[in-house]
Amino acid sequence: MTEVRALGAFLFRRKGLRAAVIPPIAVALLPALVAWFASGSEELMDNLGALGIYGALAGPMVLSAVLPFITLMVMLPLAVEPLEKGTAAYLLTRPLPRWKVVLGFFLGGTSAMAIPLLAGVLGPALVLLPASPEAGPMASRILGLGGVVLLGTLPYASLTLMVATVFRKPLLWALALVIAWGSVAGSITGPLRATSPHRYLHSLLREWCDVPNTWEGLGKSFSIPDLNPPGVALCLVVLLGSTALFLFLAWKGMQRRDIL
Repeated sequence: MTEVRALGAFLFRRKGLRAAVIPPIAVALLPALVAWFASGSEELMDNLGALGIYGALAGPMVLSAVLPFITLMVMLPLAVEPLEKGTAAYLLTRPLPRWKVVLGFFLGGTSAMAIPLLAGVLGPALVLLPASPEAGPMASRILGLGGVVLLGTLPYASLTLMVATVFRKPLLWALALVIAWGSVAGSITGPLRATSPHRYLHSLLREWCDVPNTWEGLGKSFSIPDLNPPGVALCLVVLLGSTALFLFLAWKGMQRRDIL
């Protein structure tokens, strides 16, 4: 696996760090801005408190808005540009199995995505921490949201990599799958909800950040309730299983990729 680590590190340094600097971090800090406004609202502070604002307001915002857009801003260019500009042709003509190329892209992309996503997790916590009566429960929610978000990078990054290798117009497909199917369909009621990895990320958020599965407007939660929420074990199976499936499809797409 030395080649995978080397390729992942190369893509992280050359493409990932550049892509993960200013625009994605600016997007990731939006939840901190929302948390700052919410902390100034006496109504929200009385109803939710600092812990509730972080879990029920900042948490869904990070999952439904920040994660999909970070995927498009970081992972999509990292996966598409080498394939379209010919950089990948060098890799594909080397005596290197194409599954290692796919894993190298995946490793570099998820590493780059983690930087702005962790900024999105920590930003609202730093804003709300002075208003939190106890640091321990806030730290628990930070770890919970961080775990959910880092798990979310796996299916989203592999999905984007699959789109980049299989489809000739990856941007349109990425918008349709990452935003429409992932974030939107997975967050609202409907037949597609159960098929979207986003539903399972929201279920983990409820479990690990103590977010209520209710719909009571600003008073309680922005998360639309799930009438039959999956358990933690099923969530992990779906998220890791979908990641493996998308990576397999990306490998199949890479095998059919022209090298000239």
